[in-house]
Amino acid sequence: MKNIARFTNSQNAIREKDFIALDSSFSDFKDEFAEKYKLFLETQRGAWEAQATLQRKKNYKGYRFSKSDSAYVFNLIKVYGAAWFGEVGNAYNKNALFSPKGKIYERILNKEHNTFDVDDLFVTFHLYKLAESKENKKRLKSTKFLFYRVIIELLKSIVIAANMQMDKDNVELKNEVLTNSLLKFINNKKAFEILTEYAFDLIDEYLDVSAENNHTTETDFKGSNLNSFIKSPRLGIDNNYATSLNVLIKDTKRFIKKNKKDFEYMKKIILN
Repeated sequence: MKNIARFTNSQNAIREKDFIALDSSFSDFKDEFAEKYKLFLETQRGAWEAQATLQRKKNYKGYRFSKSDSAYVFNLIKVYGAAWFGEVGNAYNKNALFSPKGKIYERILNKEHNTFDVDDLFVTFHLYKLAESKENKKRLKSTKFLFYRVIIELLKSIVIAANMQMDKDNVELKNEVLTNSLLKFINNKKAFEILTEYAFDLIDEYLDVSAENNHTTETDFKGSNLNSFIKSPRLGIDNNYATSLNVLIKDTKRFIKKNKKDFEYMKKIILN
């Protein structure tokens, strides 16, 4: 495994993200991911192709994954960084930050300050697959990392409301709390669809230039280039950047609470 990761075909230059395969944590995660969720974690480029070839052998006795059961771990790390840490802008164009020795990578894997495990990979897998479907890629355009962050932002308000119902008004929204909550939604198809559709609608409105709080109303939006705006490292981190987006998120949270049927249903999922 290590030799494969360190030395590639002379036509393929090695990249920082390929060294994820050398991280013992992800070696363990790969086995856990397969055992617990029957999903294949691709820890280096070409790993899925090698697995598919292996599965075609007559004497193969392991679990047989399909292509839809697999995901490249680097993509999942970027989903997590954007959604949980708010590193939306950097997720678009700063791959080194999400690679071994990168600031965000090290922050995610820092066991003293963050609990990152196979469940985090599972929920990010589902967010990634949702955004990468043909239909949703067209709908989201270039805003997928923003979409991931919006889901977590909306989820926070539901988690807080559910805990207040249990007289826990001082709940600390640690990353593992959000992961465990999202895991409950993913295990309930209806709840997951309700939550993510609110996020989709928010992105739709933000991209609609006729809407009151669309992206072109942002103070820092220049010209007509959405990509340069959403790739700013300030997006998701600086509350003074994308103020129209922040208003839209707050409005959506209020709208969800007013929709008693959806709101109570989602709170119930958290409480169960």
